[in-house]
Amino acid sequence: MSLSRLLFLIVGSSIAAQDSTCDNSEAECLASTSLSDSAGSSFVWPPKASELLMQLFPNVAEFTNAWEVHPLLSKIHNLNEGYLEGGDHIPAMFHNGTSTESSWFTLLSVSDVPTILSQTIDSRPLIHGTDYKVVKKVILPPSHENAGEEYMGMLPKQYYSIQEVLHNFHYRGFSLVIDKMQKQWRSIASKAREIEESLGVQHVGVNLYLTPEALEDEDGEGGWTVKQVRQGFEAHWDWMDVIVIQLSGRKRWSVAKHPTIYLSNQDKKRKPSKRENDAYFSNSGHYREFTMCPGDVLYIPRGFIHNASTVDFDKLKDDPYDKCNHPSDLILGQQLRDLEGGPSLHLTFGLEQGCEGSVEALFHHAIDAYFSTVEMNNDMIANCNATWKSMLHYSVAEVARRKHECDNVASGTVTECDGSALLRRSVPLFLHDYAPNISYSKATYHRALEIISQLTDLSRTLNFIQAHAVRPPETEMSLCFPGISSDDAIVCVDELLSSADSLQHEYVQIVHKFTPYASVNFDAVSQRMNLHRKNLRDKSHREQQVLLQNVGQYIKQFMYKQ
Repeated sequence: MSLSRLLFLIVGSSIAAQDSTCDNSEAECLASTSLSDSAGSSFVWPPKASELLMQLFPNVAEFTNAWEVHPLLSKIHNLNEGYLEGGDHIPAMFHNGTSTESSWFTLLSVSDVPTILSQTIDSRPLIHGTDYKVVKKVILPPSHENAGEEYMGMLPKQYYSIQEVLHNFHYRGFSLVIDKMQKQWRSIASKAREIEESLGVQHVGVNLYLTPEALEDEDGEGGWTVKQVRQGFEAHWDWMDVIVIQLSGRKRWSVAKHPTIYLSNQDKKRKPSKRENDAYFSNSGHYREFTMCPGDVLYIPRGFIHNASTVDFDKLKDDPYDKCNHPSDLILGQQLRDLEGGPSLHLTFGLEQGCEGSVEALFHHAIDAYFSTVEMNNDMIANCNATWKSMLHYSVAEVARRKHECDNVASGTVTECDGSALLRRSVPLFLHDYAPNISYSKATYHRALEIISQLTDLSRTLNFIQAHAVRPPETEMSLCFPGISSDDAIVCVDELLSSADSLQHEYVQIVHKFTPYASVNFDAVSQRMNLHRKNLRDKSHREQQVLLQNVGQYIKQFMYKQ
């Protein structure tokens, strides 16, 4: 699919659905609704990526269309005739079980969990709240000022015995979450690195989720008659794309039809507001609920609210969305049937491109390279620790973080109309090295550069810096390379704001000089970014190897190969 077609599907269709027009300038409107790609280029997964995807999403073209756009369910179980009827089902494909790499859904079993919990990290036991969590969804009571809101409740202590964890799991309905499994379990670390290399992801983090069955609870009169839903988390959305693989048991899922924040980046991650949750829980806000059975795979792009729980599946046995129809392969079918019972165990592979792996990052590298080649007075005003280089970095960051018309598309409110979300698209690490993608990559880069030159604004940038300076301390800001440290902080924003009009002309001139430099230096910029990312990844792998070795799970060195 060409980039122009992809952007039209994402942006153009959402605007049409809302019957709204752009409120800002014509240039901004055009930036959001069209993307010139005269070469007609398309994104192509390299052979190694296609081989990996075939194991999880056998229709690679369909996965490519879903990438960063919409969720996609891959069912290893035969789809019922009624599964795809109507317009509310999640986009889905049937994954032919005979071609499935069974190594994916045999990575781990419930019986391995006590072993994981008994491991030590740097000669210390696992810390609750840091290395793992015992959690349960909590709904605030009517007496609370935020009555009805959902939160994640977590046990209070730092250390628990395995017996205490299992007691809370079996008898109190708590779920178990173990973070960073790629640093604790050899087979999972190998699969995470395989995804990194094949899909060009900067980093893959893997979390384990174990949720008890919907067991019967007391009805208040000494009986055991009602099966209660078991759920560890409130409805939420992630800042990274995720691939969920159901290993054993069953879990019922609900996924939003539209993103809360389109192509969210890390610093935009937050708890959904009540209004956003209400929109999600409405009949039109999410796809029809469905059950993931052992071997099923789910892709959710960043920014889409989702919700999962174990329920009384006996009541859903006649619903085509909740049946586990087994594949035709008899051996595999029996294997999966044996995995259906018991608690739900799934792995979530977080595809963490982060800011380093975004289109935005390309321009931070371009800015750094540009200012290393020009001679100019870099100071904006004296004694302010504000340079034009840092201002240009902040300007790109501000444009990339603007609200987009695809945010909360179902709400019918459009506060801005610009194409800035293109800067939040991910850049696979191989993109500039794989020949069939060169024209696609260049088209993306040059269109993003055009958007930056159209939308960047000094006053808006200064307001962005000011807002960043007063962010709550627990809020993480993930600005791209070269990063914003205390040495880079601009401490005189008020003075700059008062001088914005007099500085605007020079600011425009610098943007106009930078733009042609960036335009003709795509190859050098992309190579610079690739080298930086590979160095970061290699460092991460070395640190990961040490942790794996500490728990006796060392794996053969797996480095990115050009």
